[in-house]
Amino acid sequence: MVKLHAIDDVSRAFIDGRGGGAPFEAWMMLIEIMTKAANSNYYTAEQMAKLLGLSVRRVQQLRSEGAMVTEVPEGETSPRYNVVRSLLAYCKHLQSKADTTNANTRIKAAEADVKEKKAALLDIELRKRNGEVHEARHVATLIDGMIVEAKGAFLGIPGRIAVDLANCDNPAETAQIVRRAICDAMSDLSERKYDPDRFRQLVEEDGDINADLAEDDD
Repeated sequence: MVKLHAIDDVSRAFIDGRGGGAPFEAWMMLIEIMTKAANSNYYTAEQMAKLLGLSVRRVQQLRSEGAMVTEVPEGETSPRYNVVRSLLAYCKHLQSKADTTNANTRIKAAEADVKEKKAALLDIELRKRNGEVHEARHVATLIDGMIVEAKGAFLGIPGRIAVDLANCDNPAETAQIVRRAICDAMSDLSERKYDPDRFRQLVEEDGDINADLAEDDD
């Protein structure tokens, strides 16, 4: 009887199958074992255990899990392990174990990725509420408002200086009046500083909108 004293190599070949290529190596190892074990088609639990380098108890457990096949040989009354079918079943068992391990690894990796992204989103949300970061659309909203204010400030210049210009016949003085009005408008606009409360208001308005949408979904 040939004993597979390195059955762990077979297990590793299947488990490492996620790297590609290894399952084929495992099949070849088992085929080699089956060829060498062809001197008998049936083994006892003890013989199977010795062949695979496992305990008898483990072989019996594998049988209960469907990873070993027993039959009653012709002319006998007690079931014994069909060597070839048992090895094939054991091979499939190892492959299934590897697939499960790989699937669990992928699931855990996906769960960790989701948790990491949720934590990042929560951190961004907190920083946004604290005024440390701002959404691009909020910035765009306030910039649009600043443009409207600037436009209004400059469009209001003619009305403010119309009377002064009407009473002025000196081109140099006229230019000075216009220049002063423009500088005053620009000076007024330059006093408009970053106001975190305006961003906070937009964030709060978003919260109210989201709450209304959630109620509509309910």
